[in-house]
Amino acid sequence: MLQGSFNARSLSAASGEPWIFRSATLDSASEDDIRMLARSGVNHVIDLRSRLERAAVVHPFAVSVLPLYGEDELPPKGGSIEEVYRGLLSRAGHRIADAAAVVARNSGVSLVHCRIGKDRTGLVIALIALAAGMSESTVLADYALSQEEVRKHTADQVHRQLQDLHLDDVAMERARELHLDSPPEVLKNALDWLRTHFCGVEEYLVQHGLQEDDLEKLREKYLGEIPTKLTAHGREHLR
Repeated sequence: MLQGSFNARSLSAASGEPWIFRSATLDSASEDDIRMLARSGVNHVIDLRSRLERAAVVHPFAVSVLPLYGEDELPPKGGSIEEVYRGLLSRAGHRIADAAAVVARNSGVSLVHCRIGKDRTGLVIALIALAAGMSESTVLADYALSQEEVRKHTADQVHRQLQDLHLDDVAMERARELHLDSPPEVLKNALDWLRTHFCGVEEYLVQHGLQEDDLEKLREKYLGEIPTKLTAHGREHLR
């Protein structure tokens, strides 16, 4: 889809038009990439990386920098995907809610990215899409698409980097999964954790600062109209 990036795709609104994009880093985006995104309505980029990862911006779009790991941190090199996701949900809720607010308030189409567009981007996109009214099965299927893309573009590099860590066999396998895989059951477990601890995605986002009006705007972006039942007491049917 993009010459200078990978793991790039859009999620379609009920109308069939793209309403949000996701990708790996845009640091090497070409002029053709930028023109294609602009033609698709993209006018705002949400960058989830820290300052240790970011490079100079090469595109003309507005940028919201919302590092999920903090400005002076890098993503973990080891551990399980489940641990990473629960850690992000536990500590980065306000950043995730801020990202949802940017998407909701943007007059055009937003693009969300991190470095490879798998975990940070996958989690943020999933929560925004579910809050907007997309079905969980659609969200899980989209999340799973990252595995083939990430493996194709980063497997050799990941293998070299992990060899330098001198991990035992179990830790090495977990690290490979962390850096290369996007099994839908892992995202499903993270969503189940949200339901247990926050009563669902919408409540999680609201508790971390997303306004009720922003939830309505997200639904409007996806459905094309503001649902009349979406009120402070009417979120249950969206979970």
